[in-house]
Amino acid sequence: MMLFGLCDSPVALARPLPLPTCLRPPPPRPQGALEYSLPLKKAESGLDTLYLWGRVQTRNGKDYVVAEGYNRAFLYKGKVNVELKHFFTQDGVNWADLEDISEEDSAVAAGVNTQFTGDGAKVYEVDASGQEVVKADGEEGGEEAPAEGNRTVTELKRLKFLVKTVTADCGVVPQGSFVENADNVIVPNLNFRGVHHPEKLESYVHFLPGPAAGATLAKDPRGTWTVRFDELQGKALLRSMIWLGYTFYFDARTCEYGGLYVGTGVRNNDLIFML
Repeated sequence: MMLFGLCDSPVALARPLPLPTCLRPPPPRPQGALEYSLPLKKAESGLDTLYLWGRVQTRNGKDYVVAEGYNRAFLYKGKVNVELKHFFTQDGVNWADLEDISEEDSAVAAGVNTQFTGDGAKVYEVDASGQEVVKADGEEGGEEAPAEGNRTVTELKRLKFLVKTVTADCGVVPQGSFVENADNVIVPNLNFRGVHHPEKLESYVHFLPGPAAGATLAKDPRGTWTVRFDELQGKALLRSMIWLGYTFYFDARTCEYGGLYVGTGVRNNDLIFML
């Protein structure tokens, strides 16, 4: 068994635990529906793990509540391999699949950075330079064909792109919290006793494949994360300054941790001006 210790460079998959009350998003109507519908969706999907990913706030108030799940994660050639599944609901009861998105659609979705409308059929248009075509008031929802050279993407595909992007950028775990077993499967480290310095970004690492996989948050560009540690309560809160609304918590006393996104789906491209 390979142990990702405090001094190693772990690549691990997080299985977020239930969030403290202060981080839980207000549930959609009917109140408390998620408590019952999410376990039912887990059983229906056949996934080993299914948990609340977050909530994307929309202009019409019909927010997207997103769940993320998987069967297992394993290491291959030093990289995490895992097939993540995503589902969404707008009423807290009925869940639908978020289908995977192609590279072409991902490139189009990357050019859109406005708040979601709440209409899954909404079509966004991006010009040849990769910039969103913002229509004047009253033109939104028109069915005219896009201009020559422009490309389009639906809101649900954009939602999938957002979830994958935020997960890749913000999916973190405390160092040493997961191990690789003899079958190369990543499992929780039963001997995990916390991190030496919960108040430092060096104590938390990216876990999914990508340029930053296995690197500590201290390696990220300066200012992209904030960390606050309450010594009296023994709790650390990390917040992304790129994806405003993403929060990760770590309880140094119980070693519990988890993450949640509650935001508009708009990337903070003005960070460089805020530093």
